[in-house]
Amino acid sequence: MNNSFNLTNLEKQLWPGVTKKDLITYLIYVGPTMTNYLLNRPLALLRAPNGIDGESFFQKNVPPFAPEKIQRWEFKHNDRLTQYMLLDSVENLIYLGNLACVEIHSWLSTIDRWANPKEIVIDLDPNPTEDFSTWQHGAYLIYELLLKLKLKSYPKITGKKGVHIMIPIVPKYNFKQLSFFLKAFKELVIGRWPDLFTGELRKEKRQAPIFLDLGQNGLKKTVIAPYSPRFSSDATVAVALNWPEFLSLKSKPKWSVKANNWPPLFTFPSFKQEIPQTWIETS
Repeated sequence: MNNSFNLTNLEKQLWPGVTKKDLITYLIYVGPTMTNYLLNRPLALLRAPNGIDGESFFQKNVPPFAPEKIQRWEFKHNDRLTQYMLLDSVENLIYLGNLACVEIHSWLSTIDRWANPKEIVIDLDPNPTEDFSTWQHGAYLIYELLLKLKLKSYPKITGKKGVHIMIPIVPKYNFKQLSFFLKAFKELVIGRWPDLFTGELRKEKRQAPIFLDLGQNGLKKTVIAPYSPRFSSDATVAVALNWPEFLSLKSKPKWSVKANNWPPLFTFPSFKQEIPQTWIETS
């Protein structure tokens, strides 16, 4: 692939045994799928120019040295202006790899309807000592409960210890409206399965193995992008799956940037759903 910028330090080790060249090769593989998902979503990047053992930092503003063809979007909130980077091509995804981006996070909304998310995220954060089958079962219970509300979803392995259940929706609700649904849904889940789920923020106070986190559903909040690498010693990646694929897993997968361990590619659903009216705050 021809690029309008120079690739540099390709032999730089970003993870143990994984170079920048390995990262860029992986990004070429996931590029069309990842770019299609991230189109017009503001990004937040975790960069590690000297690898995960060196200094790392989050970056939301486009670097001043970025090529002109990198798409930008300015957003002012609470008197603070941020110039976000947008992703519109595989070439520009490769540019992020060249910047040693070891994680790519994105908004739940796109710039044309920035106040109205096109997805809801339900974050299941299990106790690290918990067996994979426990949080797999927990995810399945939520999947079934959502179906009873006529809401389809798909799971995303985060590449670390949890799973995101993603719910595609029509981008017509603001986050305040959705907060009513999220609060009621959280209470329903914890009330129905108190031995499995908890909403307790303090880890030492939790009495159930899975923390149900809905806090990323908010303006300017970001979630890990599907197929993004992770800041982990194994160079793991976040992966979207369909439910049969997820439920067939026998153990926590460790798909990674490494060439012999790439994940399967997911076809993201085209459906957009409405939240049941009785679950939406209208006042």
